[in-house]
Amino acid sequence: MSGKKHHSDDEQTPAPEAQAGENPQAPADPVAALQAERDDLLGRLQRVSADFLNYKKRVQREIDEARQFASVEVIKQLLPVLDDMERALAAWRADPGNAQALGHGTQLVQAKLTETLARQGLTPVEDPVGQAFDPAIHSAICQQPKGGYPEHTVLEAVRKGYRLHGRTIRPAEVVVSRLPDPPGEPK
Repeated sequence: MSGKKHHSDDEQTPAPEAQAGENPQAPADPVAALQAERDDLLGRLQRVSADFLNYKKRVQREIDEARQFASVEVIKQLLPVLDDMERALAAWRADPGNAQALGHGTQLVQAKLTETLARQGLTPVEDPVGQAFDPAIHSAICQQPKGGYPEHTVLEAVRKGYRLHGRTIRPAEVVVSRLPDPPGEPK
């Protein structure tokens, strides 16, 4: 046997003309095929981009609407408190001399309002008098020299503070102690 390989008729590779004819979907011009594919992809990209922009606009509208109406449930719960206040004032207008009835009605309204806000997670900051000043829950409006108290001790609460679900939303306004001025120093 010689070093040459012999191919049988079964193993012969088909002619190039036969290979091109095997894929009936392939266009004769490869440039046109690439341009058609590019145009198809560009069209898809444009549709996806438009869909995404519409999605962003819809989500923004939904966010804006949620913000606008986020307080609806709280307001619905506060309306009975407002009704009670109007009734108390109407009773007082009918008999302005009856301060006791107005005081009692005001107490009832305050209790109902406190209860309604507590259901929403609002709690008052505990009475800070005698506590060390804490800037996370207190806001000092002034300092007073006070003997017998450590420096930075809350002496008086001027306005109540409140927390919502544990987060301080309004610190208590307080008067804080400071050390007295040394004798003989100008004030």
